[in-house]
Amino acid sequence: MFNPMRNVVPVGVLLSLFLVPAFAAETHFQVGDATYTVRTGTDAGYCTVTVDDWATIVECTDGQGNMARADSVVGCLATSGRGFCAKGTWGTHLFASVTLDCGKKSYNLSTGNDNGSCTRGVDNSMTCDDGHGNSSSADCAHGCTSASGSGCCCKQGPGCSGGKNCAGR
Repeated sequence: MFNPMRNVVPVGVLLSLFLVPAFAAETHFQVGDATYTVRTGTDAGYCTVTVDDWATIVECTDGQGNMARADSVVGCLATSGRGFCAKGTWGTHLFASVTLDCGKKSYNLSTGNDNGSCTRGVDNSMTCDDGHGNSSSADCAHGCTSASGSGCCCKQGPGCSGGKNCAGR
């Protein structure tokens, strides 16, 4: 059956994606009232936009393991290496970092280094892990649930920044 809405980017998403200039592999887009930043964390790479029946998916990659992915339904989906996906203005980070958006509350997570990855679970959760003892996790029901090594998890807001000395663990 022909679907005339397939591969049509909503005007708000289109404007948000293409009117904000990209620096290296970085872009900004809207999910509801929130602005998200998606970037590789390096000076290389590119960002792509894919539209399907369910969501607009933005992915920035440099082809060397640094990647960030988000969609227009839930926000950040995954990062790896220096990849960065954040709601709002969390700052500039050069390590795997991501925001878990839980509606009125958001949580910033990171491995605290340039390695590892962050992935979204099907149960409104996010986990960052570098496989070397640096990890963090959170879910929408409980907030930050763990952080070890240089891993960081904090409720987004004043005093919440990435890195080893993450406030609000």
